[in-house]
Amino acid sequence: MLILILFFSFLVNPFALQSEARFALRGYVRTASGQALGNVRVSLLDENRQTLKTIFSDSTGKYEFRTISRGVYFLRVDMMNTNYENVEQRIELVPLSVTRSEEPVMIDLTVKPKKNAAQGAPPAINFSQSVPDAAQKEYKRGMDNLRARLVEQGVVALKKAIEIFPDYYDALEQLGNFYVEQRDYQNAQPLLLRAVEVNRDGWRAHYGLGIAQFNLHQREQAVNSLRRAVELNAGSVNAYMWLGIVLAQQSDTRMDAIQAFERVVQMAKDDVPDAYFYLGSLYSRNNQYKEAADALEHFLRIAPQVNDKEKIKKLIEQLRQKAKS
Repeated sequence: MLILILFFSFLVNPFALQSEARFALRGYVRTASGQALGNVRVSLLDENRQTLKTIFSDSTGKYEFRTISRGVYFLRVDMMNTNYENVEQRIELVPLSVTRSEEPVMIDLTVKPKKNAAQGAPPAINFSQSVPDAAQKEYKRGMDNLRARLVEQGVVALKKAIEIFPDYYDALEQLGNFYVEQRDYQNAQPLLLRAVEVNRDGWRAHYGLGIAQFNLHQREQAVNSLRRAVELNAGSVNAYMWLGIVLAQQSDTRMDAIQAFERVVQMAKDDVPDAYFYLGSLYSRNNQYKEAADALEHFLRIAPQVNDKEKIKKLIEQLRQKAKS
């Protein structure tokens, strides 16, 4: 039946499916028992998992995204710092009508308690602010420009949003982390410092701040920031990866570094080959020669195009010999 409807729609107007279809994507965020979850962050991501829009559910748990084009998307519910798991759901928006300007699509999102969560514990309320309309408009303009790769215009708009409302967490965090991505750590640090002052539970701000501090040779501060990031978001592979990198710089935190990289490979499996390389180095320095050789062999299996492959093979042989003795 679905195929027939799509085929008929195409015959009526062969260009409607490509250019005119729009969707109103809405639903409710609830627990398995039906409890509505208000003030929860809901994000719409593209097929590459890049964030397009982020909103908060209202007091009834309702969320809504308007004027969405056809295509593949992901819906993500961010339950950071609560007793519930995050939710991510893949959706494919395919038009079934050429007569409606905006087709309604209903998708309810159900969150489940974490396995070790205390029974009956209420979810923590996500951070929210009352932001002046003028600042919100500049923030939206800035984010739209950055997504369109209009970098200069995007930065100017985000700066203006912060000028209007100096405690605007989202603007501080987004601009700060943009500077981190550009390796402009001097400009990133004050923005992210202010962001974590405004919202101490904003894990992305702590994460970006840790990277900036590390690159500004503020190792102790970087460790504290990244520890806070993984405390707030224990599912962030990147945060654990950076924490491991920073901890690996000194021998007194070597075991903590090993634990961080072991967490990375536990979560990401073979998607982050460098974690195995770091583990090989750390195991070797910790006289765990067999584990070091195993980690480096695994690294070569999943990253066969790596430079210095022969040198790594020789190192593995040396580690195997040390393990035997």
